[in-house]
Amino acid sequence: MPPPRGKRTTLTVDRPTFEEYFYLGSDGISVARDAMDRGMIRTPYESIELVCLVNQLEAEWHYWDTIAELEQHGKDDEYAAANAQGDNERQEQLILQYIGRERLREMLLEVRSDVREELQIPEVSRRARRASSSYSTEPENEAREEPPDKLAPPFNGEPAIVPIARWRFERHFELDGAAYWIVLDAFRQSVIATPYEMVTMLCDVNMMYSRRLREHAWLTAFEKYRSFDELQVAVQNGTFARSSAEAAREQFEQTFDNLMLEIRTAFGVPETKEIGKAERYKLWLEAHRSTVN
Repeated sequence: MPPPRGKRTTLTVDRPTFEEYFYLGSDGISVARDAMDRGMIRTPYESIELVCLVNQLEAEWHYWDTIAELEQHGKDDEYAAANAQGDNERQEQLILQYIGRERLREMLLEVRSDVREELQIPEVSRRARRASSSYSTEPENEAREEPPDKLAPPFNGEPAIVPIARWRFERHFELDGAAYWIVLDAFRQSVIATPYEMVTMLCDVNMMYSRRLREHAWLTAFEKYRSFDELQVAVQNGTFARSSAEAAREQFEQTFDNLMLEIRTAFGVPETKEIGKAERYKLWLEAHRSTVN
């Protein structure tokens, strides 16, 4: 049964492409982040388009590179037949036997580099991304770097429809930050499996994350200020934002850990590894890019 009209979002990619090529932890995610940082894309619709495009190009180009490699051994037809039948085990056997792990790794790196070059999206360093997210101006004031063409795969068939309200998708869909890593863990642990679940959970986790941060900020404020009038003055003159940031820095580790545990428990996603202090602080900084309103 389809979701109610008010609780669905029509994407700008077709359903088969979305279902096959949108997934977390892929190269498409990294390229989309870099394109977002460079101002080449801005909307969540464009993000999903680019993720699908990158993953589709990589899959197709890697397939033809593999065919070319196996042709030297007379195994290209056998590999093509195994691919047509969906026999992944036979494909892997042929690759390992006639190409080898080291050459396979080189081929994958070459395809990644070629796709970025084709789309003209160079890699953005982690340091540069952190600096731009912390100190850049508002997006509407930034110069947008126009891509050579629309960064989207060809549209064929019916559009993909995600069972989530449009306003929630447009406001809370992000491919980075603390929420993304929780949802990536959910995907890797098979808590979720489909791209529809990935998009929906990303929005739901981000919404819960932002709400809890606001609640924490207001609780901290009401503990500090004796009346609503005093709080209102502090918000207007900017002292509230500064004092909130100072207080948060002093207790962010425990607050962040508690919030992550609460979200993981609510969505049934156990933690797979300990996040170091540097990474935890980076995630916390990303969460405080804009002031609470």
